[in-house]
Amino acid sequence: MYIVTAQEMYDIERHAIGEVGIPSVVLMETAGRSIASEIVPQLKGPEQIMVAIGAGNNGGDGWVIARVLLEKGYQAIAVQTVPDAKIKGDALLNKQIFEKVGGHVEYATTQGDFKAKMRKADIIIDAILGIGTRGDVREPYKGFINSINESCATVISVDIPSGIEASEGATGKDAVQADQTYMLGAAKLSAFLPKTAPYFGEWQLLDIGLPRISFESRVNRKLTTIADVRKTLQKRNPFAHKGTYGKGLIVGGSEFMPGSVTMTVMAALRTGAGLCTVATEKAAIPSIAANCLEAMYKDRAGIPEMDLSDFDGIAMGPGMGQDKTAGELVNNLFRGAECPLVIDADALQHAKEMLHAGVRKGRATLLTPHPGEMARLLDIEIGELLANPFSYSARFAEQTGSYVLLKGKHTIVTAPDGRQSVNNTGNAGLAKGGTGDVLTGIVLALAMQQDDPFEALRCACHIHGLSADIQVESAHSEHDLLATDVVKGIGAVYRKLL
Repeated sequence: MYIVTAQEMYDIERHAIGEVGIPSVVLMETAGRSIASEIVPQLKGPEQIMVAIGAGNNGGDGWVIARVLLEKGYQAIAVQTVPDAKIKGDALLNKQIFEKVGGHVEYATTQGDFKAKMRKADIIIDAILGIGTRGDVREPYKGFINSINESCATVISVDIPSGIEASEGATGKDAVQADQTYMLGAAKLSAFLPKTAPYFGEWQLLDIGLPRISFESRVNRKLTTIADVRKTLQKRNPFAHKGTYGKGLIVGGSEFMPGSVTMTVMAALRTGAGLCTVATEKAAIPSIAANCLEAMYKDRAGIPEMDLSDFDGIAMGPGMGQDKTAGELVNNLFRGAECPLVIDADALQHAKEMLHAGVRKGRATLLTPHPGEMARLLDIEIGELLANPFSYSARFAEQTGSYVLLKGKHTIVTAPDGRQSVNNTGNAGLAKGGTGDVLTGIVLALAMQQDDPFEALRCACHIHGLSADIQVESAHSEHDLLATDVVKGIGAVYRKLL
């Protein structure tokens, strides 16, 4: 599933129409019919359906939807919100077809007109503005949108809620609050931004016949699916031994924060790592070892003398602290490790200057920041990051040569070559201390088992979120879910995936 900006969507459609030769009117017919076929099963029969139609292709889709619903015997009225002169091309053709099959067009040029038309509507289909919105919504559309939001009707948006920009920087100010959105051809980027995602309601992507070749080389952003993860995960070799799936070193924890690194090592082992060594403060070892018998332990004071080539992957940060000694450890590992290096929590701040200096370019470096940590790495406000998470992540990954996993409701994984993927598993139960430490362990295990760090990160996100989902479905709620429950759920994830 591709994720696109408005400009990318226009380029994809232009290629499909101009280069591949798919008639634009065919795409419009397919789009409208696809949405109508999703709406019909929800209808009980007597509902009053109002299709609010604007200019452009979004309005054209609306004319097709209104016609299909009318032909199927439903009470659908088409309300045109723009002057006749603005209905052109394929949209005009579909308006004419709608009228020829007996459809009646009503007009609303003011908010008062619009409110009067929608007064009896049980369902409002929003086909007013589409993905071409830029900046603040002007009148009369602002009034139309406010009227829709004030109504008690079920609201279904075509492709994108009117008033929302498809790209980054969108605010959601003066936008339709949809109950459902049927996105067409590709998911729109603003459906994954904290400020605008809620306006989409429950959304679904519909295939309208755009060929894959039209997406290739034009967009490198995708939603991670269960099929992607299944394709990437390795099945265990019956002749494997404990060294086959990686020897990992986890550096973190302290006398008064032993829990974080405990969860990291437990998660790494549950995810399939062959051997794990925890390097921590000597005083913390007994409490960590009591909770994870399968790991080995070392005093982190001995790291400078340690042969790092013995390890296939290193994770550092959980519970490490931000004192000078921890900083020296990070510097030693950051510069000395040739294997994949996973940097999380406190280690991110210690590594900041070295990341910007590109010290590890050419060596696999995987970062797992939450938005606050990422904003500090970038020296920007969190709000600025959350409004533009895709572009900031891409820029940072390219400049530092690192792989970035930006945590959130929709976690974004970015590779230095520009590839990006969004994770859609997980639930609010993950908003709890320790779940990030679990993710770090999953990332370490997969980074040692897969050649491409990007694939390791996107699989790790999916497994982490899916474990939380399975646990909430089977044994827990979003309120009581603990990070250790997510560790325990990893086995159920593998049973589902493999």
